[in-house]
Amino acid sequence: MKKSNIDKDSVKDLLYGGINELIKNRKYFYNSSINSEYSQFTDEGKEAVLNYLKLMALMMTRAEDADTAQRAKELVINGLKGENE
Repeated sequence: MKKSNIDKDSVKDLLYGGINELIKNRKYFYNSSINSEYSQFTDEGKEAVLNYLKLMALMMTRAEDADTAQRAKELVINGLKGENE
């Protein structure tokens, strides 16, 4: 099974979007209208964030690995062509 490659910018957007959606849901986040210091994740929210961050960490490492592999390929190709960076 081939792993799908996702770029770093897409992972950043997914991370922001996912957390943003969680904080909009009162089941996961209590947003105090009185003082932001009273805003907090619920117990379910804490668990959801941890699980989401584990998934995002995996995606981040895959994106970084794909980026590193692409740079290595480009260096080899440029080396074979006699080009210097």
